[in-house]
Amino acid sequence: MVKKQRLLIEQHWLKAVKALSFLIVSYFVIVIMKGATHRIYYYNAIFGDLIQEHPLFLDHYLQSSFHYGYNLGNGYLNNIPPEWQYPWWKPAFSLFNNPNMPTFKTPWEYAFPSGHINATYCSGSIMLLFLKNKDNNKINWKIKLCFVLWLSHILSMNFALIVERFHWISDTAFTFIFSTLIIIIIHFSINKIFAKHLIL
Repeated sequence: MVKKQRLLIEQHWLKAVKALSFLIVSYFVIVIMKGATHRIYYYNAIFGDLIQEHPLFLDHYLQSSFHYGYNLGNGYLNNIPPEWQYPWWKPAFSLFNNPNMPTFKTPWEYAFPSGHINATYCSGSIMLLFLKNKDNNKINWKIKLCFVLWLSHILSMNFALIVERFHWISDTAFTFIFSTLIIIIIHFSINKIFAKHLIL
């Protein structure tokens, strides 16, 4: 508590509330959406094609405990059928206990929205919140540098998730919009809730 005065003036407590609120609210919604949509990861949807293109991986895959494809009798080596590749807007509760699909412990059906993109939003928002000085309304070079690094990181992650066939483009695109809106809503909501306690 050596810097108690700075703690109060720069309102770190308020920034912490915003950061925790964004983390809790965003992941609460994401978990519900993942469970409701059961969207299959792109990787799983085309797993049969990938195995045919890279047969050297087949033995290693069969010896592992992972099940990425479809059809138990064939060692889960096929593509998951198109009729079970649910779009993000279509509920898929009927797939919850489908015996033809891989074991439930394998997260093959939680592609939408992207938890990786939202996690990067969490870390980026926390860094920017605590770099912002209450006494200085100007954006200093530290904030600019962190923003550039964060932007580079999230764009490269998005690129990797798509190119490596892990996510569908709509998974990450939706999460960009969703996470941005949640940040804005949380920011103004917390400010309004704690308006009486703000030091102007």
